[in-house]
Amino acid sequence: MGNGPRSQVRSDLTKNDLMKKMKKKNTESGTKKLQMLFIAAAVAVVPCWMEGVIAAEEVARSEAGIDYQAFLAQHDMVWDRIPNRWEVAPYTGNGNVGFLFYQARGEAKNVISIYAGRHDYYDHREPYNGDELLWIYRSRLPLGHFKLTSEGDVTAVDLQLDLWNAELTGTVKTTKGAYAIRGFSHSLHDVIYFETDADHEFIQVSWHPDVPKAPVRATLERGGGPKGGSWSKMRAAPYELPPEPTFSEKDGMHFCFQPLFDNRGETTTGWEVSGKASGKQVLLASVHHSFPKHNSMEQVASNLQTANELLDDDTFFSTHRKWWNEYYPLSFLTIDDPEKEAFYWIQMYKFASATRGNGPVMDLMGPWYHSTFWPMVWGDLNVELQYWTHLTANRLEVGSSLCNWFDKHESQLFKNVPERWKDSAGLATLFPQDLVASQGATVPDMLCWILHDYWLHCEFAGDRDRMRDGLFSKLRGVGNSYLNYLKDHPVSSDDGKIHIKNSWSPEYPGGRGQDINFTIGLMKWCFQTLLDINQEHDLDDPQADQWQSIVDNLVDFQIDDDGLRVGKEIPFNKPHRHYSHLLPFYPLAVLTPDSEEGKELLRTSLDHWLDVTFKRQNESSAMAVTGYTATGAASMYAWLGDSDQAYHYLDFLIKHDRVSPTTMYAEGNPVIESPLSFATCVHDMLLQSWGGGLRVFPAAPKLWGNVAFKDLRGQGAFLVSAKKQAGVTQFVTVKSLVGSPCAVWTDIANPKITIDGAAVELTIGEDGSYQVPLKEGQTVTFVPDALGQVDFAIQPIPVAEADRNLFGLNAKTTRLPGHQHYYPEPRTPVSVSKSSTTPSELPEAVWSIDTQAEWDQNSGAQTNLEIEGGMVSPTKETATFQSILKRFDTKQNVKSIVVQQSPVWENWEPAGDIGPGCTFDSPVFLSLGPKNYWMFARHNTAVEKEAWDTSKGVFTPEFVQLDGFDMPLETTAMPNQFRAPGGKKRSLGGYHAWESRDMVNWVHHGPITDNESGWMTTAEYAGGKAYFYYDFPNDQDPHLIIDDNLIDGEVGEKMGMAFEDPTHGSDCGFIRDLDGNFHVIYEDWSPIHANSHSFDSPLAGHAVSKDGKGDFKILAPAVDQRTRPTGVIKTYNHPHWTKENPERFKSGIGEYEVHEPEQDAFGDWAAICIGGQYYLFGDYDPAGSHGSNGSNMSVARFTSSSLDQQFKFCGSLGQGHPDPDVCFAEGRFWLATQPENDFVSPGPWVERVELRVGVDTNNDGAIDQWADWKPVKESYDYIAGFAKQVAKTPAAMDLTTLPAGYGFQFELRLTDTTANASKPILDRVQLHFGP
Repeated sequence: MGNGPRSQVRSDLTKNDLMKKMKKKNTESGTKKLQMLFIAAAVAVVPCWMEGVIAAEEVARSEAGIDYQAFLAQHDMVWDRIPNRWEVAPYTGNGNVGFLFYQARGEAKNVISIYAGRHDYYDHREPYNGDELLWIYRSRLPLGHFKLTSEGDVTAVDLQLDLWNAELTGTVKTTKGAYAIRGFSHSLHDVIYFETDADHEFIQVSWHPDVPKAPVRATLERGGGPKGGSWSKMRAAPYELPPEPTFSEKDGMHFCFQPLFDNRGETTTGWEVSGKASGKQVLLASVHHSFPKHNSMEQVASNLQTANELLDDDTFFSTHRKWWNEYYPLSFLTIDDPEKEAFYWIQMYKFASATRGNGPVMDLMGPWYHSTFWPMVWGDLNVELQYWTHLTANRLEVGSSLCNWFDKHESQLFKNVPERWKDSAGLATLFPQDLVASQGATVPDMLCWILHDYWLHCEFAGDRDRMRDGLFSKLRGVGNSYLNYLKDHPVSSDDGKIHIKNSWSPEYPGGRGQDINFTIGLMKWCFQTLLDINQEHDLDDPQADQWQSIVDNLVDFQIDDDGLRVGKEIPFNKPHRHYSHLLPFYPLAVLTPDSEEGKELLRTSLDHWLDVTFKRQNESSAMAVTGYTATGAASMYAWLGDSDQAYHYLDFLIKHDRVSPTTMYAEGNPVIESPLSFATCVHDMLLQSWGGGLRVFPAAPKLWGNVAFKDLRGQGAFLVSAKKQAGVTQFVTVKSLVGSPCAVWTDIANPKITIDGAAVELTIGEDGSYQVPLKEGQTVTFVPDALGQVDFAIQPIPVAEADRNLFGLNAKTTRLPGHQHYYPEPRTPVSVSKSSTTPSELPEAVWSIDTQAEWDQNSGAQTNLEIEGGMVSPTKETATFQSILKRFDTKQNVKSIVVQQSPVWENWEPAGDIGPGCTFDSPVFLSLGPKNYWMFARHNTAVEKEAWDTSKGVFTPEFVQLDGFDMPLETTAMPNQFRAPGGKKRSLGGYHAWESRDMVNWVHHGPITDNESGWMTTAEYAGGKAYFYYDFPNDQDPHLIIDDNLIDGEVGEKMGMAFEDPTHGSDCGFIRDLDGNFHVIYEDWSPIHANSHSFDSPLAGHAVSKDGKGDFKILAPAVDQRTRPTGVIKTYNHPHWTKENPERFKSGIGEYEVHEPEQDAFGDWAAICIGGQYYLFGDYDPAGSHGSNGSNMSVARFTSSSLDQQFKFCGSLGQGHPDPDVCFAEGRFWLATQPENDFVSPGPWVERVELRVGVDTNNDGAIDQWADWKPVKESYDYIAGFAKQVAKTPAAMDLTTLPAGYGFQFELRLTDTTANASKPILDRVQLHFGP
């Protein structure tokens, strides 16, 4: 790497030299590039040989023996829990219509519903005052659901989603009886079939339409969503609801007709129910949306009539099944990793359920609607990832919807740019399905990236005509938009290069600026592709010289010692879930890792991206990332040939808690692209075809010793089949469908090669590739032995019973973090094989014991221990644990052992009254670093006066010097309180500030808030300033004061309302994450009579803002302990609202929905984070205690590994109405409450844990050398610039002094040394190995 500073761009010489080595020859045509890329100057000749057997025919015959139905049945999704939300529900679809089946939370217990969806159901409102307002005027719309109402309450389900036939079957059990179900979305017709067969039950079917209102508008009206800019316009814009739907009946068919606003579009849902409710009955339903036509009812009636005709002809089921039964065998893949194999095939099912060639372009949900803040197609990553799924999988027709849709709406692309930009095309970052979305006069990056997907489809199809007749005109329009932008925004420079004045690297914080790598990569690809198509088809386009000029003179990629930067002035130094700055490598392949320089740049950039994104400054503060972060990393490591890292991130995705047990994915809002891109990662590990060559098994991990695939597809229209057995490649076959130039990489050493059975003489390039002169229809075969000695059979790898049906919602899925996130419950001990390879056959970088199954499998001997739910807990004061001997075939070096305890924080001791002793009301803390601690509260002058012993006479203050304070101080009547000059100022009726260096002695600095800001709830710290949040009026609308001088006895700058509380309640807590975002946790009183529950609630809202001053985005609730809603709305009275702020509140009456049974209530939140684990403390007013004047109240404790996950209740502490706050000071944690009964803790870690590790050095199965016993514990420290983020050093023992060995064992001694309820409960033990 360069010698300059790491944060600076390299010198021009270094950067230019590197770019010259890496960039492709732009003057060559696409065909010539293929030929030149892999043929080296010096070649070796492969010896000829002959063999009469044609391998392709052998492979084809092997497929005939694959029982796809039995194979896929092993991976059917199974439900033995009642699905209760979108993320865990069974789903079916045909690209246009689909449904989910679940009992929504809050639904009547005797109801479970079929949630129908229509993929193209969008609003078509016209712009308002010239603003498109896409989020609210052109949004995806909710449709409705069919209720299945039984006489008895639903108590259990036994459901199975048959992948082979794409049908949901099973039984729903009730308190009265049961009913069998069978349902699917017909593969060829927009008809939903759902059958019930009642046994001692009576099932009523009814349709319940949703109001077709844009979900974003609904959120904005509730007070959610960002503030300012276009969001203010969307709040203020008129939004009239469309007319109510009309219901009708004709010829036994029922219709619900929903016209949209201003008659711009309509949707009809039609259905008919036949049979008996007490026996077998069938629901046929169809949905159609039409615009500009008005024929939805006619189309629905036609669909239902067709369905009945097919049923009468007994072809309804067979035609549906035939499509699916022909779809799956288009390619085949099997790996000895049942979990990954199952996940992959479920994506094949999901993809064909979500899109079809004749359907619309996919948005974020497919046909399965869910209320969302992202109700359109997203073009800055999501849609691109979705349309990689089908390419290598050889399912091109199903995935052709993107190309077909953009062909259909091509003319609109040329209307999305300024009229003065002639013959130019563009598209906004997000857009409705008709592509009406103005880009403005900006760079057309998003359309360009989408057209790269179009290009990929053509490349995999080998469709050169479509490249010319379909892609070229659109890409030419994109090129003209780039040229127009450059013309409108010239950049003067001395380097002779063409610079890009301003563009955006999607989702990177502050990612707008000059010469952005994201844009540079897209422009280089765009203009080179235009040149290639122009030359290949002899188009003689008059703009070719301009395109060549861009290719020759466009600014080079921006690079520094950390690899690819974001842009010229923007280094990559902030966490970034997106990999937009790496786009030139992946997927554009404008930069490639097929040279040492390219590998170095990609490796450096990739490692740095993930290091910053996951680890930041230290590994214990890893931030939450998205699913596509993991899949992008997996694919890029696969491109580097790093199979271990590729597998790591592939596995990471499945363990991501936002990936549901049904393999759906959401980030608060549904986004289905990340699990689909899992399949792309698998493809990239097994077959790559970027850069004009086929790389077979380029990154197959050692765990996949046995793996085979048939008819995976590569660019250039090649079908590739291959097999590994015991880690050795048995054969590779490549069939050419159109006769494209062919280059092949294989790990078979000195292979014997035939084309259609005849031996051939091929040259080997310096890069190890074979140039194969395949004609259309020919097949080349690579084998290590004579063909007659090779087993070409490709058959499914057997799956053990324990490893079948690993997804859905069942006992086996409790192993998944996503199950616990979406459907929290105790984990069930389940052992899932990662491979048929035993642990002893593959040395691991980490020996991790975490889950119940892992503890059970690795347990040797133990005393006084209970292992339950993946946790190890002592049952007596002392306990011991001895692991098994972990053995390896080759010697390993152990580096360290790390112990992690349960995140539940029980380790608290009474601390008396923390603070100066003369405070009252809710205490608030700020810990600003070592010896810099602050408490804020109201000042109780009466208590201070009463503290003096009047028998000593009148109290007279004396001047005193206190360590750490360089200001004049006076003593007070309180022995541990001292008065600074600010403390002499008159109280303003609000909070005061006290400062301490040791949490014992406190210096009073006087007022920080006044009477109006007296209901202070919490404080934060950023940029050297204190952020004081207070409710105004009480329990409403957090307001903000920013104060940069806490010792002057004055109120800081009032910033006004920071967050408009949409639900009443506030009493909030604020905490900044390590990215600097402000998170607020606030009381939500919508489900409870707050007045009679200590003004607390079972529900806590969560919102986030970049600066804490406003523009808060409401997220999923942080705490949700609600019971069953009844639908009954009642009111309560708040005594302060009209009294304190009559201008804003004309009434003190609040509404709430009654819930049953009575609910626990929580509130007055305080937050702290320790090493990435978040903790909430607040009021706990349990059900049944209300009206007792707080006598049964205490401090509630909650925890979560992420602010994006719901917090779990962990118990309570103390007694009384607490209104608590918490801080880290003097190496300990302090919990202050309103009562004079506070608490202190050394931290979540509980003493005492001792351990030692032994090594078997001579492979005789016995330990030869033990490390000494050593106690381990976590330690904590401040993080500069953060008041509520605490660094954690894990409990670890260095083992580098131990010799290398063939086996390792560890022993633990647990001793409960505390007098409180806590004890050392272990969650995870990891031994780390290395070179």
